[in-house]
Amino acid sequence: MVDDGGTDWAGYYASSAGREPRPLLLAACEELGAGQGRLAIDLGCGEGTDTLELLARGWSVLAVDAEPAGLALLRARIPPAAAGRIRVVCASFAEADLPRADLIHAGFSLPFCPPQEFPAMWARIRQALAPGGGLRRPAVRHP
Repeated sequence: MVDDGGTDWAGYYASSAGREPRPLLLAACEELGAGQGRLAIDLGCGEGTDTLELLARGWSVLAVDAEPAGLALLRARIPPAAAGRIRVVCASFAEADLPRADLIHAGFSLPFCPPQEFPAMWARIRQALAPGGGLRRPAVRHP
């Protein structure tokens, strides 16, 4: 399947099957701790590798992607015990309702936001991020 923009999503999902969660997401999870009682948003969740990691760490997750094929792969992999902590939404960045969340993850998906829509999207992300959510800037270490 190739979308109107020429992206071969089926090929991407096949080639990235079995990948590990993104290192930045793992760092955010370490920084923020267990997710019990808190919401994370995974924008551009694709086939759900990072979403599943968030669920495994106790987060409730809003998984958003505009590609139905990726969302179908995600839905097939949701552990039954976590089914009550996830909402899967097929929508573009511009269409997705972003509730208040303690963590908003967009692993390599923001470049797919049309440039003219990016300022408004970024403002929506910032508005949805709960006070104290996100990451502190890490200290720079010199050898």
